[in-house]
Amino acid sequence: MQREDYPIPNFVRPRIKLLNGEWTYELLSLTGDVISYGQVSVPYELGSIRSGCSLDGSERIVRYRYLFELNASERLGTTLLNFIAISYTADIRLNGIQLCVNVGNMHSMHFDVTELVKEGENLLEITATRESADVPLGIVGDVWLEFSAKTYFTAIRSYGSLMDKTIYLQGAISGETEGYKVKLEIAYDKKQVATYEYKANAMLNLGAALKTQTVYLWQINEPRLYEIRLSLYNAGGGLCDQIYTYCAFRDIDLVDGKLYINGRPTFIRAIESQGTYPYSGVTPIDSKTIAQDYATLLMLGFNAVHFKGRYPTPKELYLADKLGIAVRAEFTDNKRNLNDQREFEVFAGELQAVINRDFGHPSLLFWVPFSEFYGNPVLQSATYTNLKNFDPTRVIVGSSGGELYKTDVYEFIPEESTVDGIEDYLIYRHNGIALSEKEDNKRRKANPDLLTSNELRQKPFYVGKIVASNLRANDQYSEYRYVSSFAEQVNFIMASGAIGFTLSRLYDEGDEKSGLLNENRDFKISREGIAKIRAINKRKAFSEQ
Repeated sequence: MQREDYPIPNFVRPRIKLLNGEWTYELLSLTGDVISYGQVSVPYELGSIRSGCSLDGSERIVRYRYLFELNASERLGTTLLNFIAISYTADIRLNGIQLCVNVGNMHSMHFDVTELVKEGENLLEITATRESADVPLGIVGDVWLEFSAKTYFTAIRSYGSLMDKTIYLQGAISGETEGYKVKLEIAYDKKQVATYEYKANAMLNLGAALKTQTVYLWQINEPRLYEIRLSLYNAGGGLCDQIYTYCAFRDIDLVDGKLYINGRPTFIRAIESQGTYPYSGVTPIDSKTIAQDYATLLMLGFNAVHFKGRYPTPKELYLADKLGIAVRAEFTDNKRNLNDQREFEVFAGELQAVINRDFGHPSLLFWVPFSEFYGNPVLQSATYTNLKNFDPTRVIVGSSGGELYKTDVYEFIPEESTVDGIEDYLIYRHNGIALSEKEDNKRRKANPDLLTSNELRQKPFYVGKIVASNLRANDQYSEYRYVSSFAEQVNFIMASGAIGFTLSRLYDEGDEKSGLLNENRDFKISREGIAKIRAINKRKAFSEQ
């Protein structure tokens, strides 16, 4: 398997068994009656063509069953059961024993099931529920087993520090560590650049200085990754566990209204992805499907992807790392009732889980917890503070559009996607909906925690969403209007001192027809139109100088 084919490409344990494939399912009513049943293809979203199961939107409960076998050699040591994501509330049972009841749909789950599995046939049962059709139902990511010795790595995250030319790894080991050792090997461009050995401890905090004069930096469009092999040996020298990961040297700074990546002034040209795929829903069919979308945005001259409505998968992040594409990761699709304390606690827990898992991805530049936020100020302020505590290395946008209470960047979505609409926000620094001065003063008196216009002027600014126009295939006038609108807005934004923009959107979805591609990923724009979009994007922005 190639790295991109593993469920979590930056945490690869070679001995795995994928449990994807044909499972049995039952769709249940709220009273527990069986509505329909049959075979379903995991991990594709229920209702998609690839899943082999149709939904009408009213379904709220699905029960999966899957039988898998383990041989004698697989039963030696430790067996780990893993899930990328299940939406939304999941009761997970193995051989009749409940592993957990999990709530959420962003984070992965990992269980040591050594004492629950047996040689021969094993039964995995999952019951997933959702409260509304606004969120997917059921398994939406890979399911797999991993095998190791009794002592094994449970978590690893890595990053490169330019200050001291050192790669740092943090993590944990489960099991006996007395007399054990950890070997760390680092390579760049298939050449080993450092090897270290350490005494094993339950908690790992390792530093490995590079033994080379040159440190290769990760930049947008210039991806440079260091490969890492982490091995765990017992007191007798036997190999217990081995993890393959990688990291990069990538620092982010916001200085004098500009965005710097490793000291280079950078302008973000992002295009919006709703995170849905033809035939498979929110689950990518494979890594090639993801790479195709990325190749398209690069061809169009964009350098970033803004995941909107769905948090990116580990495979999507890995390929962005590999291709040098920046990522803006949006957490919530505004369909959660975060005013409910329990729902907010679930949301906060998922934030911490995905940050811990995805911390090492150099492509991830922006955390965007909310979109067009108009809720309780405490929610945004608490989320911003939590994110800064979890990860102070990235840019945190309080909300993409909407009201801002705590943020690193003034990000707005103009009410009219025109030069005049954008200019209005730049002149007056509206916080949320553009109001008259009298109405705005009244709102601020009622809500004094809103950042003031003067406070927003001190921050770098980003245009969170521009819309060119609806685009019809094989329609010259429609294409002319689209390209003209895109050119006018982007040329103005590039000259304004902004640090970037997001275009809505890469492909059509439902009634939204402003994509450059249709839902099946076919271009709606001619080759000449593609060349014009690319030429506009390739111009140098003021903030890049």
